[in-house]
Amino acid sequence: MIGLAERMDDVALATLLLVIVATPWPLGSRLAWASMLFAGIVIAVAVLWTAARLLAGSSTRALPFAAPVAAFLAWTGSQWAFGTTIYAHGTAFEWVRYLSYAAAFLMALNLAADERRARRLQRAVMWTGVAVGLFGLLQFLTWNGKLFWVYEPYLGGTAFGPFNNRNYFAGYLVATLPVAVAALLGGTRRRRWLLMLGVWASSLAVLLSLSRGGTVALVAAVACAWLLSRPAAGPTAERRRRLAFGAAVGVASLIVGLVWLDQADRVIARLETILDLQSTASMVNRTDIWRDTLPMAIDRPLAGFGLNTYVWALPAYRRTPTSFLETNAHNEYLEMLVETGVVGVVLCVWFLAALLRGAIGRLAALPMRSRRARCVGAVSAWTGILVYGLTDFPTIIPAIDYVLAVLAGLMVAVTAPRAVDPPRRRHGGSRTTKRRRSVVVKVAVAR
Repeated sequence: MIGLAERMDDVALATLLLVIVATPWPLGSRLAWASMLFAGIVIAVAVLWTAARLLAGSSTRALPFAAPVAAFLAWTGSQWAFGTTIYAHGTAFEWVRYLSYAAAFLMALNLAADERRARRLQRAVMWTGVAVGLFGLLQFLTWNGKLFWVYEPYLGGTAFGPFNNRNYFAGYLVATLPVAVAALLGGTRRRRWLLMLGVWASSLAVLLSLSRGGTVALVAAVACAWLLSRPAAGPTAERRRRLAFGAAVGVASLIVGLVWLDQADRVIARLETILDLQSTASMVNRTDIWRDTLPMAIDRPLAGFGLNTYVWALPAYRRTPTSFLETNAHNEYLEMLVETGVVGVVLCVWFLAALLRGAIGRLAALPMRSRRARCVGAVSAWTGILVYGLTDFPTIIPAIDYVLAVLAGLMVAVTAPRAVDPPRRRHGGSRTTKRRRSVVVKVAVAR
């Protein structure tokens, strides 16, 4: 049974690597078929993985995070089961996706107790993020008006990279690039210069996407990584100088890149509107939506309208008639309040508080290189997405959600007080390996 559990651990790891690497490319898996395909794979593997661990008598670490996650799934599932949602099919569809995110989090949390597996998950996140950033930059430079140079963009928005909307592209990099930045600040030596080049090119792609919210969120995430990367005893003068020099070089290189591509004026003009948000039509539209959304939360304060129902509930509350259909509230917190009520928001806050408090509270005790850098990257990525959620809806994209789920698992595993390696490492190998060693010893003695 132990051998079966070990094999299922490998299958679970391969599944997580698959969703990290594959989900960004079919428009971030926003398409219904891609979303359900990856959700089905993750849930099926999680069920088999859990069963194998139970049969082997292996413990599964989940507390103190099992309670808020299970309660949120039970609460949102009850919206469909008891008919409190205004659109049962949409709520059921979204609930399955949330279940897959919870399954990915649970598997990552347990698998990352093994340092080797944790490193593989970390590298998959940061190198996939770099690959998406490089692809976005390449497509910007060779743009012919079509996704992947073949397909006509649809579903609205301005396409960028493998996403049909530039804001989704920026959101994905906000969730992945901080992991690479934290690794660099942590002194990683593995392909250091290649990783630095990838981070620079990907950051340049975020600027070229003209996503103001994505740019602000990425700056917030990098600043978080910067602050948390200080040694526990405090930064020395030499380290402060190195970090300051690195920051100056990074900013200067981005400016040089924009000038070289003849995009500096265009990007600066876009970023200047952040200082006067009411001068832009998109921000005026957002404030109008928020104003119309508040009565929705007041009408159903406890239970909400149901997961994935905002698009159907909003038209009845619009004060200004419009032919444009808003699919989301452009504010993750307000939309969660409308769809799941106060109960859902409290459960989300409970989970986030336990997640970030545990990670930041134990961060000082971790070595900077390896575990500390991994935890810093995860915390910074979550911080960036939480900032981005104030004016947009990045978590509508499954590719972003799977990355966040895996990073949450890494964050918990790296700060767990008694993180241990799986049985094969702790006991010196599997039973099959032990039998092989025994045979070798016997043959050697006979000779």
